Amino acid sequence: MENERLGLIRDTIEQAMGRMTENQREVLVRRFGLYGHEQQTLATIGTDLKLSRERIRQLESAAMGIVKATATQARLMLRE
Repeated sequence: MENERLGLIRDTIEQAMGRMTENQREVLVRRFGLYGHEQQTLATIGTDLKLSRERIRQLESAAMGIVKATATQARLMLRE
């Protein structure tokens, strides 16, 4: 049961990543330390991408919205 749940979470994140822009994916990976990356601050990511800290925050927020929408959609499909 736990393995199925982890698999569903992994699949949901992968689906969400496919719906994101390149910058949204980059921000999410670096903010949360995904795929072996270190967690990084908004400022650090902003400096590297030559974007403001606020723009990085906006990209993170949009990316998280995509993750939440994808997760909601996955839960609805499981109920059917």
